[in-house]
Amino acid sequence: MRVLTWSLILAAAATLAAGAAADPPVEAFAPLPPGDNGAVLPPGSAVAAGELSAAAECHPAKRRAALVALRWRPAAATDETAAPEGLTADQRVELSKFRDGFGTGRLVATRRLPAAVGAVAVDSPEPGIHYYWRVLTWGAGGWTPSAVERFEVPVCPYDQPDLSRFEASSGSERR
Repeated sequence: MRVLTWSLILAAAATLAAGAAADPPVEAFAPLPPGDNGAVLPPGSAVAAGELSAAAECHPAKRRAALVALRWRPAAATDETAAPEGLTADQRVELSKFRDGFGTGRLVATRRLPAAVGAVAVDSPEPGIHYYWRVLTWGAGGWTPSAVERFEVPVCPYDQPDLSRFEASSGSERR
């Protein structure tokens, strides 16, 4: 299973590097470590990411699971958005099941992402749930949030064939 996940990630990353509009690489979302959040500024800055969109579909490689592609236009690079010394990236994606999750800290986030990244994928989020997401961009005063967007995860059924109707020895159907 782990090999399949890495294969999907590497294939998506290779396609993105080639410049094609393909599935984005899968990113791990995790709770923020203490002290890693930094100051989140009020929304509405011109230094924020924009044009957020989400596309959810049933996962092509996992039964009963979804895959959600999150895309955005990264904020334009300025002197204010330069990564502080020692950091190699200047944006991250936050995700919450709760409408007030960003204000209450009930969220998960990606690792710090390079400024040029404009898409990530969420692998197997909980089906039937509305998620809220935003992109944070590093600036001189802290993290500038994008607008908050929402997506719903589809319920992805899987109809496994009922093989109990067939006899193992003869292969003929029981009646």
